[in-house]
Amino acid sequence: METAEDIRVEYISIGDIAKWPRNPKDHDHHEIQKSFYRFGFIKPVLVDEGSQQLVAGHGRIDTLKILRDTGKEPPRGVKIEGDTWLLPVLRGVTFENPSEAEAFLIADNRLTEIGGWDRDLLSEMLGEIVDVDGAIEGIGFDYAEILDMVNPVAKGNIDKNKKAKRRGENYLIMVVCEDEAEQSELLEKFMAEGIQCKGVVE
Repeated sequence: METAEDIRVEYISIGDIAKWPRNPKDHDHHEIQKSFYRFGFIKPVLVDEGSQQLVAGHGRIDTLKILRDTGKEPPRGVKIEGDTWLLPVLRGVTFENPSEAEAFLIADNRLTEIGGWDRDLLSEMLGEIVDVDGAIEGIGFDYAEILDMVNPVAKGNIDKNKKAKRRGENYLIMVVCEDEAEQSELLEKFMAEGIQCKGVVE
């Protein structure tokens, strides 16, 4: 693999980025979209120089394509040239072989999952954040999850916020698609209508 001195960020057309053919990670496109519009597109995706394929950032790429194809405004950090969306891509990394690239793809997702949380500190921080109206948008937690973990002081802040912005329980509907193309089409349609949804492969 090339050294860190060779690593750089370039803006590349979203249509010129080929995804890695195998990716076992599911993504919540609705939550990613909310994060984009709160924080912007500030984390570059990673392309392997050897294969010229995406190794990290599949969920972000797919969500950007859904936004573009449904006529939404691009998030901050994405440049527009004509009708083309350009996004920041980390370049200069070459994996030794496809197996190493796939190992990194898995590690990039798995290492975040197994890291866990300092629950006390997390509940304290979430309790402070949620005291500001709408502040949980785009962070991946909803009110129900926060209520399950917060300490009594933070819970008081959330209860006050919930009175101003009532939110009910989540009810799920599973739609079975014939193939990936139909799944992508329905995700685009639902997101365009403001429906919270995510793609799952069983």
